[in-house]
Amino acid sequence: MDLNSGQRPPNLKRDLANVDILILKGKFKEALPFARKLAAEHRDDPFCQVALSICYAETGSPAIALRVLHDAEKRHPESADIAFNIAHVQESLHRFELAEKYYGRALSLSPEDKKADRSQCYNGLGRSMWHQNRRDKALEMWKQAVRENPLNLAAQKNLNEYTNEYGAGKAPSRPFDDFYQFQKIQLEKYERLYGKKDDLSLEEMQRVLGGIIRTWNEQIERRKNEIDSMTAAEKAELFRKTECDYTQQADPPLVPLLPSKNPDGQKMPESRVINKRGADKKADSFDDGAFNLDASFNFLPPGGGMALIAFGVPALATYGFKEKKLKKLIEGTAVASDKDKDILTWAFDIVLAVIAAMAERGRDGETDCILDAYDIAREELDDESARYVVHDIRKLVEKTDKELRGKRRGKSKE
Repeated sequence: MDLNSGQRPPNLKRDLANVDILILKGKFKEALPFARKLAAEHRDDPFCQVALSICYAETGSPAIALRVLHDAEKRHPESADIAFNIAHVQESLHRFELAEKYYGRALSLSPEDKKADRSQCYNGLGRSMWHQNRRDKALEMWKQAVRENPLNLAAQKNLNEYTNEYGAGKAPSRPFDDFYQFQKIQLEKYERLYGKKDDLSLEEMQRVLGGIIRTWNEQIERRKNEIDSMTAAEKAELFRKTECDYTQQADPPLVPLLPSKNPDGQKMPESRVINKRGADKKADSFDDGAFNLDASFNFLPPGGGMALIAFGVPALATYGFKEKKLKKLIEGTAVASDKDKDILTWAFDIVLAVIAAMAERGRDGETDCILDAYDIAREELDDESARYVVHDIRKLVEKTDKELRGKRRGKSKE
C-alpha cells in the first residue's frame, strides 16, 4: 500500500517517502530516528506509526514495535495496515495464534478491490496456520492468495513447495506423506461406518489410531519397495482397499514404522511481502522434525507425543485435562498453551519414569524409578490418585512391552 497516499501536507509526504525508501532498502537503523520524529509529531497518522513500528521490529525491539502498533490501533481501529503489521510482529515472535487473528482482522478491513493487500493477508494466514500444524487449511489460504493476486509469487511458491502428491499439506518426507494419507483414508472409512470423528471419545480415538498404525505396520510397511514405485493414485487405491480392524480392544497405539525426522529439514513458508506490504523480506528456514504428533507436541522430545498419547492418558484424565483439547492436539487442529504444555510435560515425565522402571526391571533401579514416578505424579495429584495413575500407566507400558516382545519372538522363529 502507498504510505504517502491521503490528505497530507507536502512536507509530511516527502518525509514519509524518505523513510519509506530507507525501509525498502533494509536500512532500518538509519530510518529509526526519522521515523521516531515523524511518529511523535504526527501521532494521529497511522502510517507514521506503522513506519516506526517496522523500524523497531527490524532492529531487534519487537516489544516496542507492538506497543507502538497497539497504541495506534486504539486511535485507528479500522486500519488494515496496523492490523497487518501487528500480525507480522506476532508471527516473528512465533505467536502464531495471535498472528492468525490479526492477519484475519487485516483481511476483514481490506476492501474487496484491494486485491494485492488481501492476497498478502491470505499468505500471512497460510504461514500462521502452517506453523500451527493446520497444513491443509494453510494450503487453502495460499490458493486464495493466488486467486486474489496471481502475481503474489511468495504465495504461489508456498503452494507449490508445500503441497504433496495427494494434494494435501506436505510432510517432512514422502513416507510420512504416505502414512498420513493412509491414516486420512482409514479415518474417513471409520467415520462412514461408525459416525463422525467429533463424536469419538478419547479412548475410542486412541483405539482407532492404534488400529490404523498397527495395520500400517503389518500390511503396508512390508510393501515399501513396491509402494515407492506406485503413483499417488495407485497408492490411494491400495490404502482404500486395505482393511483395518477397528473392533479390537483399546490398546495404546504403536509407533508407525517411519523415519522420525526428515534429514534434509523443511523450509519455512515464504514470507517476502512484509514491511508496509511492500518491502521484500524472506523468512529463515527451519527443521520441522517429526511430523503430526511430534509437531503438535514439539515441546517434548522426538517421539514424546506418541509416548504421551500411548501411556499418559490416565494422568491427564485424573488431572482433569480437557478431553476435547487433547483430541484437537492429537488431530493437529489446536496449539498447546503454556499451561497445557506444563501439564502435558508433567504427564510425559511420569511416563518416562515408568518406562525407565521397565528398563531396570528386576534390579534395584526399578523401585527408584517407580518412586520417581510417584513423586512427579504428586506434584499435581493427591497421594491416592498419584498411586492409581502410576499403577495404570505401568499396566499400559507392561502390556505394550509384552506385546512387542511377543512379536519379536514370533519373528525370530520364522
